[in-house]
Amino acid sequence: MEDVEPKDIDESAPLFGDGLGLDSIDALELGVSLQSKYNLRLDSNDQKMQEYFRSIETLVQLVLERRVENVVQG
Repeated sequence: MEDVEPKDIDESAPLFGDGLGLDSIDALELGVSLQSKYNLRLDSNDQKMQEYFRSIETLVQLVLERRVENVVQG
């Protein structure tokens, strides 16, 4: 996605398939980056993960929810 500017990305567009066209390796890299940057624990067995990785909007929702959980539990 070197030729795509952040401002050109529709936040509700699907990350995979006909949307941004990401693949499973991209999903793994994205998950690792989110865990590192936001100190999140992501469980691949969590049934919500597929929904969270649907779009930029749903990833934002994931980060916000997990950060709040971390603060409350912390």
